Amino acid sequence: MRRENQLEPGWAGKGWAGKGWAGKGWAGKGWGLAGILLGTILAFVPLFDLLGYELALALAPFGAAAGLHLGLRRVAKERLRRSRSAEEADDTRPLSTVLRLWASASMASLGVLLGPLAILSVNALRVRNCNVTVGLLWYLVLPCASALYGAALGIGLGVALPRSSGRRAAPAVVLAVLLVAFAWCLLRLYLAPPIFVFDPLFGYFAGSLYDEHVGVPHALWWARAYHATMALALLTSTALWLDGPSLSARRSASAGRWRHALLAALILVAAVRGYTAGPALGYRHDAVSIAAALGGQRETQHFVLHFRPDGPYAPELDWVARELEFRHAELKAELGLEPDRRVHAYLFSSAGEKQALMGAGRTYIAKPWRREIYVNHEAFPQEVLAHELAHVFGAEAGDRILGLPRVGLRLDIGLTEGFAEALTWRGATLTPDEAARLLDVLGRLPSLEAVMSPRFWSLPSQQAYAVAGSFCHHLLRRGGAKKLLALYRRGGAPAAYRELYGEGLASLGAAWLAELRLLPLPEGVVERERTRLLRPSIFRRPCAHELARLVELARGASARGDHPAARAFYEAACAEEPDDPGHLDELLAESARVGDQREVERVAHRLLSHPKVSAGQRAAVHATLGDVQARAHAFLAAAASYARAEAEPTDEGNARLCTVKRVLAARLASLTDAAPARRPLSVVLAVLVQPSSDAAADGLRLVNAARALPDDPLLAYLAARQLFSRGLYQGIDEALAPALRGELPDPRYLREALRLGAEAAFRRRDFAEADHRWQELTRRGSAAGRLDAERWVRRSRYFASIAP
Repeated sequence: MRRENQLEPGWAGKGWAGKGWAGKGWAGKGWGLAGILLGTILAFVPLFDLLGYELALALAPFGAAAGLHLGLRRVAKERLRRSRSAEEADDTRPLSTVLRLWASASMASLGVLLGPLAILSVNALRVRNCNVTVGLLWYLVLPCASALYGAALGIGLGVALPRSSGRRAAPAVVLAVLLVAFAWCLLRLYLAPPIFVFDPLFGYFAGSLYDEHVGVPHALWWARAYHATMALALLTSTALWLDGPSLSARRSASAGRWRHALLAALILVAAVRGYTAGPALGYRHDAVSIAAALGGQRETQHFVLHFRPDGPYAPELDWVARELEFRHAELKAELGLEPDRRVHAYLFSSAGEKQALMGAGRTYIAKPWRREIYVNHEAFPQEVLAHELAHVFGAEAGDRILGLPRVGLRLDIGLTEGFAEALTWRGATLTPDEAARLLDVLGRLPSLEAVMSPRFWSLPSQQAYAVAGSFCHHLLRRGGAKKLLALYRRGGAPAAYRELYGEGLASLGAAWLAELRLLPLPEGVVERERTRLLRPSIFRRPCAHELARLVELARGASARGDHPAARAFYEAACAEEPDDPGHLDELLAESARVGDQREVERVAHRLLSHPKVSAGQRAAVHATLGDVQARAHAFLAAAASYARAEAEPTDEGNARLCTVKRVLAARLASLTDAAPARRPLSVVLAVLVQPSSDAAADGLRLVNAARALPDDPLLAYLAARQLFSRGLYQGIDEALAPALRGELPDPRYLREALRLGAEAAFRRRDFAEADHRWQELTRRGSAAGRLDAERWVRRSRYFASIAP
């Protein structure tokens, strides 16, 4: 009698704490030990060793597998230990029985997850955790939710399996289900544009490794609600067909259970509605839904462009379409092949829109096998278009499945990215050769064997892209495009290097490095670029996600005008990563927006005394101090601060701006209050020092100030820049005339003035004049500047050939 009472169904019976609880058997103990082992291993893996997204992502399939197996075992054990009264009760209250079994398996699977959680919590004494609250939230919404869903699936499958094979088949069923679910995740990534996946068992894969800001998105909560509906639909359907005596699924068992049938039907309808609502709620997208969300479409000879008609791409769509055709023609001429069908270019208005619709908010990507590229809006000409398009061209030489260099399961990511970099050789501040040479000078050049392999992703992106691009450009110069394509086609296999180039990778790398070391570096480039190139990878920055979250919050607060909150978030970022002076840099800029001179000076002192402050950051500090002094009309002190900023090596754009402000501040310091030039010069400096939120009004003020001093070459140059930024290309030449015939501070301004005139001529569709001016610029400037000018020459000639 006592034994029979223990087997009676109910929330206080065996399902919770009796001997038959799944967690008390060998399966539950085995999963518990496996969880402890897995947690111990992850405690020593960078980025996975703290409570956060990566840990939760790794444990989600483990939790799902535990829940699934323990659910199967729970049904099998219940079948073996049943009394007649329990069988009768199960037949009269099938839903209560199914929910009791699910609750028991769920508690056991959640108990399994306590082991890794405890280990990683203790590990926080060794590895600093950044935001425990967010980490626990990830743990709840990924592995815990997956375990609950797995338990529901295990109960449903356990009832559906034949009685004789239930226990023996459990491991095979778990493995089969996980393999099918993983294959389905991969298939969705393969068949649709998004690089994120919301899955009931595997949780949420955010996509790109380079997007450091990975927060719990609203779409994930909707996805988990949808997954819960699916689990309820499965459990209620199981109850509908449950045969109490055998604890199996029987068609005859549903007779007379109209309430269960109605409940199951209602929940199933809700689950179907959840699936169809996926695009609207953000957890399921495909090419059709993304194209519909963007709304606009335009076709050219080789492209289908998807864009938002009211977005930033719309006004310049003609230029973008022709730029894509120009890049297509360049790549076709270089490689001797082209994509076998039209390329779809998804043009997103912002990083936020791209993140919501397909992931990779701040990372540009292509899916070569789909002949698609995905980019955010940038100013024309968007150089990244060529890089992503090169990946699509590479698909014609890549493997048949992904269009990438692959041998078996080995993907050569370094060759993939180096191929695109080499074919679109360019340089914003440095060419890839110069960046690789700088890394060599700093003693931080990554191993070529690591770069040209799947380990590419584990390296800092700036370093990996520079080395891969530089080496592949070396191969392109040495053997031409046909050999590089052949190497791509053969997946970068070691034997392919020897057969195509007569040497192995190590020998080729030695020749490349010897050639690289003959390359002279621009003056001051080591100090200027050190911080950017030596930034560690995300795997070496344990608080990368939390820091990105704090910076996003700070920027949002600043945009709303809540400057105290913005400064508080930046201070929190400084405290989280005190070793990185970059957060102090942003805090300084925020303090300067408020105009609190004492606060600016305090933060400036902290930044200048930081042991890792870079030359560029020192320049920014002195320039910011100059801005604050100029706003207080302490022009002499401001000029001195700007002069100190000029003495630091920094990029040309910031250096030009700093020189302009120094010249203006010095001129104002020498003028009396009654001097006619004082007011227009004050207006110009005020606009440069503290731009307002109305860029058009600022531009008009600056242009009017320049008109008040029509023969001043520096003001003419600044007015021309304002006209250019507002798209008023017709008046550029007239505005630039005083600048070109007068005396500008140094040759940098002449080069920039010539560039403005050349691009303005291009935008006016005067391609012959643009060609002439760009040719003049190919004889001036740095290596990177000459590369850009040469491409503009080719661009002008191509656009002239297709102009209506």
